[in-house]
Amino acid sequence: MVPRAVQFLFIDPYYPRLLQGIAQACNSYDYILSLFLFHTEEEEQKLSPRVLRNQLVDGVILSALPLDDPLVKQLVGNKIPFVMIGRPDDPTEVSFVNVDNVTGAYSAVRHLIQLGRKRIATITGPLDTTVGLDRKQGYFNALNDRGIIVDDRLIVEGDFTEISGYLGMQRLLPQQPQAVFVASDTMALGALRHYARRA
Repeated sequence: MVPRAVQFLFIDPYYPRLLQGIAQACNSYDYILSLFLFHTEEEEQKLSPRVLRNQLVDGVILSALPLDDPLVKQLVGNKIPFVMIGRPDDPTEVSFVNVDNVTGAYSAVRHLIQLGRKRIATITGPLDTTVGLDRKQGYFNALNDRGIIVDDRLIVEGDFTEISGYLGMQRLLPQQPQAVFVASDTMALGALRHYARRA
């Protein structure tokens, strides 16, 4: 299930690789992969209970969930096995697969600092997701550890789309950053396109 992120599925190179891996695992164990895409919160609220109540699935893999999404409670309440891709906001009762987004962001920003940059901006991921929050936290941690004061004018929220990277860079360049940490490859492409257009 990919709730409210269907637009990413066709433009972000992450999702085709993710689906390919899931499909290979399902095929290896003789499971049939069904993909449920929701365009809006209303679609998710209307369709997901029908899928869950009718026991159309043996288990669910969730991706791209915003914080406090009611789908998690529905799955727990219906006792349907599920796993999340990405850290849930409450990891105590949910199985999930994740990478260390805080450390990854920290390492990237630390590298920029080691190159002598001090005025480092960021285009974050969506801040209603744990991945967006974690990568922003890594950015903060790297600056704080080096005694660099966080400047709120150098922080712009994106949504993991190329256009949000483009618009984010458009907003940041007047602040004259020495470097920009962008929270995803797709947004970085948009940021670079705006930078190249100005050059």
